Amino acid sequence: MTGTTTADRPVVQARANNRVHDLLDAAAKLFATQGYHRTTVRDITSAIGMGPGSSYYHFSSKAEMLLAVYEEGIRRVQASVESALAAAPDDEPWSRLEAALSGHIAAVLDPSAYARTIVAVLPSDVPELRDEITARRDAYEAQWRDFVDELDAPVDADLLRVFLLGAANSTQVWYREGGASPVAIARFIVDVLRRPLDSTLTEVTS
Repeated sequence: MTGTTTADRPVVQARANNRVHDLLDAAAKLFATQGYHRTTVRDITSAIGMGPGSSYYHFSSKAEMLLAVYEEGIRRVQASVESALAAAPDDEPWSRLEAALSGHIAAVLDPSAYARTIVAVLPSDVPELRDEITARRDAYEAQWRDFVDELDAPVDADLLRVFLLGAANSTQVWYREGGASPVAIARFIVDVLRRPLDSTLTEVTS
């Protein structure tokens, strides 16, 4: 995922016209770069030349707008992971993990910023949406428990899952255009991780 196309447009219930998509595109970029609390409805509407009052025709509040961005972000990350898994060379657990990582990283680095909003805005940042945001994050992360469990690695599975997602999410901080591809980054993470996990622990504990 290196850009957005018409097919990538947010899946939302537009109440009037396609300006709702422009509104969510702008909201995603501002939430990802400025954070939820520092972004105002006026900031979002100004970015697309819309009057601030017009946004309420589509969304009743900034919180409702964030939830729509979050849902679209989860959808895009999930779609990217599924696409990468479909292209994986085989069903071997490490291959599946590497493919899933590359799909997640590709979504996080996508210029549209929908996935980056998921990383930038945590449930605790928006108390009124805490339960809804947490539920959506948990639903996506559930499959990562399966990816990790399939490895049957001699480590804490929950900590390994958090480590992997944290490493993937951090790419938005240090990645520079023209650098390693999401596939190459995922392969590096898995290679570094796999070497010690593939070997016995006797050398370490003896």
